[in-house]
Amino acid sequence: MWRVGLDFPTIEIRYENLNIEALAHVGSRGLPTFINATINSLESMVKALHILPNKKMPLNILHDVSGAIKPKRSRGKRELFLMKRGGEEIYVGPLGHQSKDLISYFEVTIELPYVLVQSVLYGVIVYSMMNFQWTAAKFFWYLFYMYFTLLYFTFYGMLCVGLTPSYNIAAIVSSAFYGIWNVFSGFIIARPSMPVWWSWYYWACPVSWTLYGLVTSQFGDLDDLLQGSNETVRGFLKSYFEFHHDFLGVVAVVVVGFAVLFAFLFGVSIKVLNFQRR
Repeated sequence: MWRVGLDFPTIEIRYENLNIEALAHVGSRGLPTFINATINSLESMVKALHILPNKKMPLNILHDVSGAIKPKRSRGKRELFLMKRGGEEIYVGPLGHQSKDLISYFEVTIELPYVLVQSVLYGVIVYSMMNFQWTAAKFFWYLFYMYFTLLYFTFYGMLCVGLTPSYNIAAIVSSAFYGIWNVFSGFIIARPSMPVWWSWYYWACPVSWTLYGLVTSQFGDLDDLLQGSNETVRGFLKSYFEFHHDFLGVVAVVVVGFAVLFAFLFGVSIKVLNFQRR
C-alpha cells in the first residue's frame, strides 16, 4: 500500500495503571547457569510432592504503568511495536528483516556452552572407562571430536526442525538420516569393503569423519603388534579401514565444517521458510 501512497490501517491499545508481577528466583539463583538449572529442576520435582515450600520471590516487572501500544508497519520492515509512556517512546521492536538473523544467531550460540559441558562430563567418564592412553594430545583430540560431533548433531536436529512444518515430521526426517549415517559410517561396513558406487556417501557422511578422527587419534600411532598376528595396530587401521594418522588434521577441519554448515543452513531455513498459518 505504501507504493500508492496509502497508509496501513492501524489500531491502538491503551492501558492504565498496569501491574505485572511474577514469581522468580532472585540473586545468584536467578542466573541461567547449568548448576542453577539442575537445582531448579530438582526443586520443581520435590515441590510437586509438596515437600518443600516455594522459594521463588515475587518480582515486579511493571508497576503502575500507563501508555499505549501502536502496531505499525514501515517500508521494508515487519511489524513494529511502539510503546509510549507519558508521551515518550521507550521501546521499538522487533528489528524488521534482521530479527530472524538475530534469532538464529542466539539459538546457535546458546548451544555452544551447554554442549561443551556435556562433552567434558561425558568425555572424562568414557575416556577413563575405555582405558585410553592418558596423554594430553589424545585426551584433547577425544574431547575435540566429541564436542564438535555433539554440536553437528544438535545443529542437524535444529536444521530438520527449520526445514519441516512440524516437529513430528522433523523427527521422522532426522531419524531416517541417523540410520543411513550409521550404515555408511564405516563401522558396520568398512569403506574398502563398500561398493565403489556407494563410497561417495561415506565421504559425505559426518559420522564417518567422527569415527575416522576418534579411532585414528587414539590408535593410529601405535606400533604394538596385534595378538596372534605380526601386524601392528597402525598397519591394521591402514589395511582394513584405510585410516591414516597424518590425515588427522584434515578430518578435524571437516568435522568442524559439518557443525558450521548445519548451523548456517538452520539460520537460512528459519529466515527463508515460514510454515505458520494465519
